[in-house]
Amino acid sequence: MDDNHPNSTWLNWKVRIGGLVILSLVALLIIYTLITSDITWLQIILFIFGSYYLIITISSLFHRDKPQKSDYRPFVSIIIPAHNEEHTISETIRSMLAIDYLKEGKKNFEVVVVDDGSTDQTPRILKNLKKTLNFKVIRRDPPLSGKGKGAALNDGLKLCRGDCILVFDADAIVKPDFLSLMTLYLADPKVAGVQAKVRMKNSSVNSLTSLQDDEFATFNRIIQKGRTVIDGATALGGNGQLVRREVLKSTGGWCEKSITEDLDLSVSVLLDLGIIKYCDQAVVYQEAVTSWKALLKQRIRWAEGHLETLITYSWEVLKTPGLSLTRRIDFLFYLVGINIVFLIVLSYILGFIQLFLMGFDSLIPAMLWIFSSLVFFPTIITGLYLEVDKRPHIILYRTLRFWLFCLHWIPVFFAAIFRVVTIRNKTWVKTTHRGANIIIESKKLKSPLKNPILISSPDKNSLNLKTKGNQLKNNLLIVEDEIIFAKDLKITIEKMGYNVIGIESSGEQAIKKVAETKPDLILMDIILKGDMDGIEATHQIWERFKIPVVYITAHSDEGTMGRLKESPNAGFLIKPVFSNALQQILETTTNVAGK
Repeated sequence: MDDNHPNSTWLNWKVRIGGLVILSLVALLIIYTLITSDITWLQIILFIFGSYYLIITISSLFHRDKPQKSDYRPFVSIIIPAHNEEHTISETIRSMLAIDYLKEGKKNFEVVVVDDGSTDQTPRILKNLKKTLNFKVIRRDPPLSGKGKGAALNDGLKLCRGDCILVFDADAIVKPDFLSLMTLYLADPKVAGVQAKVRMKNSSVNSLTSLQDDEFATFNRIIQKGRTVIDGATALGGNGQLVRREVLKSTGGWCEKSITEDLDLSVSVLLDLGIIKYCDQAVVYQEAVTSWKALLKQRIRWAEGHLETLITYSWEVLKTPGLSLTRRIDFLFYLVGINIVFLIVLSYILGFIQLFLMGFDSLIPAMLWIFSSLVFFPTIITGLYLEVDKRPHIILYRTLRFWLFCLHWIPVFFAAIFRVVTIRNKTWVKTTHRGANIIIESKKLKSPLKNPILISSPDKNSLNLKTKGNQLKNNLLIVEDEIIFAKDLKITIEKMGYNVIGIESSGEQAIKKVAETKPDLILMDIILKGDMDGIEATHQIWERFKIPVVYITAHSDEGTMGRLKESPNAGFLIKPVFSNALQQILETTTNVAGK
């Protein structure tokens, strides 16, 4: 909601009344179902939303919206709002400064960090980074600080020179080609903004972080891509949103009173008849929360923001002239969608109670009831197949696990409704970032890393390509079945000063090569050619030669992670592998191995 709106008091009451109406309606429907044992209303809702998501899922498989290459390269200002981000801010800034986006041979972007009253080590870290890195810092102290992410972004905008504004959270890391991919869409003057694909950089820490990555791989990737393909109302997210400066000026910038300023901006762009595109080639990696307490806090904020936006803007979306019917319908589905998960889970619970205890009693045919109950699964399965894992048994396991994960939306919905109805003054309820430098602790070989790594970050600045006296360091063996990746990895490692003695593609060949050459360290993929995988090969290599192994793999499912814990490994990096984390893990493991 616009904090400067002349009728802001009425808008606050409008949201409260709307929340009460929604809560009352849901309560009455639940009571009706328990009394009459009739879940027809739920099945109708499921059928409507399920059919919509099925259309979106099918649409996401097409690539009609892929942009053409263009010479259009606007100057971009990157804003990073930060409040108590001592664990991640350095990594994020280095990642942004490593972006490869040039015009006429010169860097064509700037980085602006907004320190919103941080009380931890964030100010000191920023001060030290500025001694060697080129970026701007705005410090917001009380009473200005703590007013919300939107307020921090608007302050940062005042210092920006860019024609386009790119927003990242303080835990983000990206690949160097991020901006080159995103700005392709802006070559079309009709496009107001672009949203990047979001994945979790610490998905392997525990089951909860893995589930969040599955969630973003399915609903974020599939739904956003499908909405773009059908020319729907694609939404901006809080991480990786790129918006034209003139659009921000036209819409009034970010709403400073909204707890989901990204969603509020998406509505403003929609009402301004702007187009938002989704770029699934550009990926921003963010940190998933690692505890249920933090997850529920985050999800309640999301649900609350969607409810407030739905109540505040639904009528405006419906009545705005010039807005296509597709975008009107699509955006209303999107606003309801995050809370419709609550009804989906509720329908399963009530459906099972009715089916097994009271018998089937519905006005709709049984086959339609089954279709309505299962229609959401294609979206989950498609996302998992395209983004996570192609093995059928893993997809089945993760699909069922994800369904159970969705149960948390029941308490989230009621908590969000409670906050909508009762709480007037909103504050920046930010997600706490702990840093993703965590590793599997092997039970058979204690890792030499003090701060081991699960996923690397793209810090080009920390890559030391010159070694002392230009002398080669330790001998390394690469065991990888993807030959292109292996050769690229070999080039990167040799630039660091290490000697790569060979590349093998199977566990059997790797063991033979180790017996012949006795390398100091082995970089091992998990999925290899032949009958032996990388984990089994590692066991045999350690038992026979006591040579440390660092895993480099794209597989991070729970079964694999369990096997890794039993494996004598010295470290673990998840693809894509970036230079700074690779160098850190190599230096630490080879130094220990050489002692």
